Amino acid sequence: MFTLLATLALAQSTYSLDDIVLATRRGLSPGALASIAEGGAPWTLSHEEVVTLLRTGVSAEVISVMTEGREPTAETLAAAKQPGPSYQPKPPAPAPAPAPAPEAPQNGLTGGTGSGPLEWQLIGEAPGSADELYSRARRWFSTSFVNADAVLDLEDAAGHHLIGKGSERFSQSFLMSSGATSGAVRYVVSVDTKDGRYRARVGSFEHRAYGSSAGFAVHFGLLNGRSDPGKDQCATPAYCVSEEWRVRVWGELRTLADRVAHSLLRSLETAIAAGGEGSGNDDW
Repeated sequence: MFTLLATLALAQSTYSLDDIVLATRRGLSPGALASIAEGGAPWTLSHEEVVTLLRTGVSAEVISVMTEGREPTAETLAAAKQPGPSYQPKPPAPAPAPAPAPEAPQNGLTGGTGSGPLEWQLIGEAPGSADELYSRARRWFSTSFVNADAVLDLEDAAGHHLIGKGSERFSQSFLMSSGATSGAVRYVVSVDTKDGRYRARVGSFEHRAYGSSAGFAVHFGLLNGRSDPGKDQCATPAYCVSEEWRVRVWGELRTLADRVAHSLLRSLETAIAAGGEGSGNDDW
């Protein structure tokens, strides 16, 4: 109570009707309220405002001080005794919603979901500078793909960024039109390094068929997360009219992509890590 009294007394020229009503509801005496209002700028209150203040419990003495004796009149005092609404302080403005906290970097292997192109990502930590981790990743390319010079499309030593391409042979596990889809699934691998930290991605999986002995080749193209690619996904749509057939082939293509991505990223994780924890001071 003392805190409220002191606060209002220090701001006599800025008190509001809400302040007076709040103090009244908290039990501040009419004499104390009158002393708070005294010395402030005089109020000009309408008949209706005075009536609702009286109904709320603000005393006539306080209103008289606030209005320098102009209110309450006999008419407002009589009206206040009749049933009616009391003064309602304005609700406080809602606090602005806090900005969403940025998602914490997630270490480990993630991806392979969603309707977009299939992609897996691995974020990890390892002791060493960005240059050292870059060199380890470069060696990993040479051992994993036999000829790193042939597979690497980009080697940016200054920016610690590597991009390479690979491929995996594909053959259906069932015979129906297997010759038409036999071929390869191509993909892209990228690695970025920082001091004590690295990020690797495997994605852009694309199926290209060699073609059957009869000359038919059914390419499913860029793989994505849909359960059914639809007949238009095929380079030869007429060959993909059978939903059961195309969904089965599509599922095997996605399984191959998942296996390749996990195998490569776990292999890189083993090759690039040298024990211990990295700094982790970045925004990955």
